[in-house]
Amino acid sequence: MSGAHTARLVQGFMSATARPRCGNCKHGHEQIAERLPPFDTRTWRCTRGGFTVTAGAICEKHEPDRFKGAAPRAATVDEVSQQ
Repeated sequence: MSGAHTARLVQGFMSATARPRCGNCKHGHEQIAERLPPFDTRTWRCTRGGFTVTAGAICEKHEPDRFKGAAPRAATVDEVSQQ
């Protein structure tokens, strides 16, 4: 394991796409309005609340969707030291 990899694990680092957000919540849904290119539009909606969101937004009702790539929790310092 590289030093940088170990440092990330110890710090509990999570990439932007792994953090909890509407983009990886089971209630987040991407809608694509298909029009003649380049005019296609993509929007995110919260199916729980019924409103428009951004993929990077978050609320207290976030529920990870494993199919959308939501990462499990970060490793703890104790888990790293045991490796």
